[in-house]
Amino acid sequence: MAEQLLSQGFNDTPENLWKFVEDNQNDVLFIVDGYDEIDSSVKSDVGDLISKKILPQSTLVLTSRPESTKEISRSVDKQLKVEGFNQEKSADFVNKHFHVTSPNTEHAPDVTENLVAALRRDKNLQQLAAYPLCNAYLCALWEDTDGDVPATKSSLYDRLKIVVTRRYCLKQGVPLPAKSSDVPVQFRSHYRALGELAYNGVTNNKVLFDKPLVLHKVRDPRVLQMGLLLEEHSIARTKRHEYYRFPHKAFQEFFAAQHLSEMSAYVRSPTYPKLVKDRVWRDIVLFLPGALKQQPRDLIPLFKALSEYNTTRKSTYSDVGQYRLSLDTLFEAELQDQYSTIVAPSLPSLLTESHPIIEGVSSPTLQGLACVLKQNNIDVKEFRFGVWTEKYDQNCDTLTEALNDNQTVGKLVIAACNENDVVESVKDILARLAERNNTVKSLQIIDYSYKGPLKYDERIEMLRKVCTIEEIKIDSAARVWYPGLPQNPSEAQHTIRSTPMTPMSTD
Repeated sequence: MAEQLLSQGFNDTPENLWKFVEDNQNDVLFIVDGYDEIDSSVKSDVGDLISKKILPQSTLVLTSRPESTKEISRSVDKQLKVEGFNQEKSADFVNKHFHVTSPNTEHAPDVTENLVAALRRDKNLQQLAAYPLCNAYLCALWEDTDGDVPATKSSLYDRLKIVVTRRYCLKQGVPLPAKSSDVPVQFRSHYRALGELAYNGVTNNKVLFDKPLVLHKVRDPRVLQMGLLLEEHSIARTKRHEYYRFPHKAFQEFFAAQHLSEMSAYVRSPTYPKLVKDRVWRDIVLFLPGALKQQPRDLIPLFKALSEYNTTRKSTYSDVGQYRLSLDTLFEAELQDQYSTIVAPSLPSLLTESHPIIEGVSSPTLQGLACVLKQNNIDVKEFRFGVWTEKYDQNCDTLTEALNDNQTVGKLVIAACNENDVVESVKDILARLAERNNTVKSLQIIDYSYKGPLKYDERIEMLRKVCTIEEIKIDSAARVWYPGLPQNPSEAQHTIRSTPMTPMSTD
């Protein structure tokens, strides 16, 4: 505090300044802008201020990148998060981008519409679209690939890396290889340097890198202008620093995974059990299948580590979310059976997918789950999932095909929501399931439409016409959550308002 204030011309001592602050705490506002940039030698002092061990009556406003706030989050009264672009803002950015770059192109409206639609359904694209600069990268990628965006996360970032590099080369007049997926050979060594920088940053929980360190690693100033690192200045007045960071946390994770893949398998493989347990490294695990694409056997120890981790958390009843890392990693490995057979035994006998199938929204987790359900060494006997769509789409098809190949699931519980008729949401699934599956003997549909008492007996008969499942039951969601709900609608509403929800029962 004294360093920041007294150096600006105050003619007083640090002791007098501190006494004034102590005596007037209610009138003092501290603004700590860039908590994550504070030197570790003084961070504990700032921590005492945050936790109110010192100057408890003063007011503090603090800004920081979220990666550095875990240890202080419980000490603050209110937390606000800068969310970046929502889907509406991102769509507006895309429209303006193509209006400026391709104003006279007759296909520009179609390109814009297609990219906006892709942003709505692809979670990997949505993650990037929250950041204005990354929106520009996505527009460039869309143009360069004619909308053929890679499905896996690792392939997406690899392609973005190439697009950003080639566009930089075009601007600087650097000769480019004829192949659109290639870059000048000297830039490959730059990628390796960025990988080492990213890996060391993750290891030491750093997202900002001093300029001299970056130049020492990459040895070529051009790397600082490519767009794969962004310049950032420290906010300190007395000790200003130039920093560089990756455009998005996922870019740092991508390059860190590249560096990890270049290590010897004897060094890398023993680290997998630790990586899958550590939240800091889990997103890096997702990039490893792409980084190790040319070394597929090296992925077997990774999936064994994921399976062992699942087993330690396994219970009689578990949500798919508990296994999302292994299922998403399986999707990144292009859903190969040699890996899904490793993951399959680690799933529980009763499995719930709590994220409903929504029309048009792609789900790597669902794709990975479907791949695992096809295996014969799986232990899942009962499967519960939700369908929030009125028509049979690709996601439904993926899941139904997997259940058709499965020989262990004996009971399905489907939570469905359809304003017209809940049966419409599931009958196509059941019709396709009836084509090959003879294992499922019991079906329960939980109706989330809240339409009041419905003629469920008639709907059950409709379902019997499209499937051969022996036991079919339809329940109102309200009655599942509130056992013993009165038949009278007004009494039922009163019960729902005044009674705490009990755990979901499907007996």
